[in-house]
Amino acid sequence: MDYLKKYKFWLENEHFSDEAKEELRALDGNEEEIKDRFYKDLQFGTGGLRGKIGMGTNRMNVYTVSRATQGLADYLVEKAREQKDSRQYLNRGVVIAHDCRHKSREFAETIALVLNANNIKIYLFEDVRPTPELSFAVRHLNAAAGIVVTASHNPPEYNGYKVYGPDGGQIIPEIADRVIAHINQIKDYSLIKKLDHPAAVQKGRFNIIGQEIDQVYLQKVKELAIRDKDQIEIDKNIKIVYTPLHGAGNIPIRKILKERGFTNIFVVEEQIQPDPDFSTVESPNPEYPAAFELAIKLGQKVNAEILIATDPDSDRIGMAVKNVICHCEEPNFSRHCEERSDAAIPSNHNQYTVLNGNQVGILLLHYILSSKKELNQLPPNGFIVKTVVTSDMSKVIADSFGVDTYETLTGFKFICNVEKNVQEKEGKEFLFGYE
Repeated sequence: MDYLKKYKFWLENEHFSDEAKEELRALDGNEEEIKDRFYKDLQFGTGGLRGKIGMGTNRMNVYTVSRATQGLADYLVEKAREQKDSRQYLNRGVVIAHDCRHKSREFAETIALVLNANNIKIYLFEDVRPTPELSFAVRHLNAAAGIVVTASHNPPEYNGYKVYGPDGGQIIPEIADRVIAHINQIKDYSLIKKLDHPAAVQKGRFNIIGQEIDQVYLQKVKELAIRDKDQIEIDKNIKIVYTPLHGAGNIPIRKILKERGFTNIFVVEEQIQPDPDFSTVESPNPEYPAAFELAIKLGQKVNAEILIATDPDSDRIGMAVKNVICHCEEPNFSRHCEERSDAAIPSNHNQYTVLNGNQVGILLLHYILSSKKELNQLPPNGFIVKTVVTSDMSKVIADSFGVDTYETLTGFKFICNVEKNVQEKEGKEFLFGYE
């Protein structure tokens, strides 16, 4: 079926809502836009869906989201048949979270009701939550899978759909291929199952979760602190500026910093509230220096030492540090500053240096390994995981502490998979992973 026939089918078929048809009728005469929306189906990749929001087979909407979810449900039902107790497997359920993007809540509820119609229990977070908490909740609730509705740091007109396995990591290609095979078998949107909300609740399949998971998650995060009882080594009075860039990190990150005893936390007020348009930044990607514009202004105002930013679903972090003040140009200053060859370090006159992902990862890695060694907590069989795009300096650091390094493909799904396999098959202790 070519794109014009698909377009006409959506306009005429009773399965599609009046609202959907009204949006599509407005495209009459704009063949280029019609073609872009209907020339293919929105592709389900190794991590899930991602695309512009709108009506059409190549857009993120309730129909394409339902189709992907039905494919995932068919995979889970198939997987359940491989278990001794298929009913028990499906009762493990699927955890669903979402960020603050346009349509995220609507998509999350649609996902829930499609899964419910396939006799699969769901646990839906009551409001926006960070992706890392979704990963934790999948493991904590022993769920069969997890889904996050987010397009990460993409522009506002996008949304997405990430699928997670029972280990809390995004599904690996072998599993994604099985899900994709089921999705591709769905040709008729009207045949996709969907339970209405009251019936789903009455059957006990639709469950809302929130603070009870937050409390356990934040406690587990605090337990990861290495120097929790070593007050001398940590300056809790350090001034920190944080910005959630209008995303899901605001409440949990501020809470964890406060509960860890950091008192001088300054939040960029203009970027506190969830905003699906991310109106104060060109791109809500914390790895882009431009995303720190307001944070730098606040940092200069309060004389902060560290600036922290997270992306909309709070699974990506960016950091900036205050530059050391150089006095080498003062008349009676006898010492001189060593020339720096690192291109990532700008002039001190810029006041803050935005670190890249490799720099942040290396600093964290060295802190973890050196602290554990100093406190006699470094295991003899520890290992880290890096990806092929991660700096090799991490291996140099790990080697210096007698820690093994495993390298894998780019993506946290691969890091999680290596972590699980090495621990299960080789009995080693996982210490750190990043890309």
